[in-house]
Amino acid sequence: MPLIKNLDGIRIYIFYNDHEPPHLHCYDGGDVAVINLQGGIIRGKIAKNKQKKAIDWIKENKSQLDKKWQEIISKKSK
Repeated sequence: MPLIKNLDGIRIYIFYNDHEPPHLHCYDGGDVAVINLQGGIIRGKIAKNKQKKAIDWIKENKSQLDKKWQEIISKKSK
């Protein structure tokens, strides 16, 4: 599970053996939100201000994150 970004304490990951649609796991302390690469919440919740910050960052970096998703997912273990 590679760390993609530490955004003001929000740790953002992509898991190797994950599933579609492309999404990120965002951790803030003990809270977790799963956010798709379009910036929509799939499940979970982190503090509202941090959730907004994560969503804004994801939207701003979508093309790079799409590439990163493909790179990491292609490394799935057999």
